[in-house]
Amino acid sequence: TTTTTTTTTFPSAEQPCVTCLAHHSDAGLLIAGFADGAIALYDPRAGGAPRRSGAASAREHDAWIVHVSGGHDDGGAGLGTAGHRQLLSGCLAGEVKLWDVRSLRASLLTIQAQSSTMTNLAAHETAPLLASGSHNQFLKFMARDGRQLNIVRYHEGFLGQRIGPVSAIAFHPTKLLAASGSTDPVVGIYACRV
Repeated sequence: TTTTTTTTTFPSAEQPCVTCLAHHSDAGLLIAGFADGAIALYDPRAGGAPRRSGAASAREHDAWIVHVSGGHDDGGAGLGTAGHRQLLSGCLAGEVKLWDVRSLRASLLTIQAQSSTMTNLAAHETAPLLASGSHNQFLKFMARDGRQLNIVRYHEGFLGQRIGPVSAIAFHPTKLLAASGSTDPVVGIYACRV
């Protein structure tokens, strides 16, 4: 039989709920996003002690965090930090931020990805691509610097129906492929050509 046991707990010391989690494999950190727009880094090697900055400027998002991830290449954006030191976050207000995990005092880059509610965000692991989804029924592909590449509003094919509010997005780890799911019963797979 298989058993599961708790090995470590991370007290967040935050009132709002945790909205997303990711593991930053290069830095060995657990990344948490919260409903109040805060981001916290936890180091499992230090017994779960939070590495959350106490400075007010560290909490730059004003809305529910929908995505956190780490270890991305900057895609040639010239940010001066190696990819293994970067953290990406996105919030419900459509704002995407790139951070240096060594210091969360201020973000390195802010992108206003969309003006409508952003329900999901995904970052390609190796290519400089982002994809955001909206409750306004569209999927937006953009470069890591925020430049819009394409917006998908309809499924392909003759009389393609409008996509539903986007609920999930994922990139293939090495190929330029993305999949999205929405409140309709269709999963779309998209080939990205940069």
